[in-house]
Amino acid sequence: DRMITITMPPIEYEHAVPKISKISKSCIALTSGSALAHTDLCREVQTRISGMSAPTTKTIVDKIVGCYIEQRKRKIEEEILKSRGFEFDTFYPNLRNFPPEVGITIDSRIESFDFDLEILVVGVDESGGHIYQIDNPGTANCFDSLGYGSIGSGWHHAVYSLIANNYTSLVPLKDAVYLVYEAKKRAESAPGVGRDTDMCIITENDIKILSEETMRKLNEIYEKK
Repeated sequence: DRMITITMPPIEYEHAVPKISKISKSCIALTSGSALAHTDLCREVQTRISGMSAPTTKTIVDKIVGCYIEQRKRKIEEEILKSRGFEFDTFYPNLRNFPPEVGITIDSRIESFDFDLEILVVGVDESGGHIYQIDNPGTANCFDSLGYGSIGSGWHHAVYSLIANNYTSLVPLKDAVYLVYEAKKRAESAPGVGRDTDMCIITENDIKILSEETMRKLNEIYEKK
């Protein structure tokens, strides 16, 4: 979807720019959560793989995880440590010098800090198609065996739709395109999921965004069911 949600103050609106971030010629990142955090992260990953001729999806995921951990760490320093005159390199070596309740409280805040960013990485390389999900605090899980993944507030609606339709990676492409569209439409019943929809088909050499005409036809089929 294209919905942008800001909690403080509470704002929700459909943005004109798709939330599909192209990482390489055959890999994209879809994000949920912070509307700002993913921009620098994706740009940094693109820079780190720019010298590679054909990075695998797993290589890209490893780069994303590294950037995720680094940026989460930087945010923790800004919001928790620097106001107290510390950075990571100076806080933990001095932890034993704090009163126990102070050190434990700060350490607990660091451990529980939510970077508020979920990333779904979808790519195709010489070994086939791949789906990875990256969550706080920088953990990646592979969903290749399921053939699908979902993030955001409507994730369970989308997953239940795919399960109900017996979706697998063996489903023919035309059927797969419709079933994924239907799953997204089901997810719109969840708060924070917008109605504007972008879809793409990824091959080893290309990323093709589906046209507005194709999206209209998919919606016509959905409305008739």
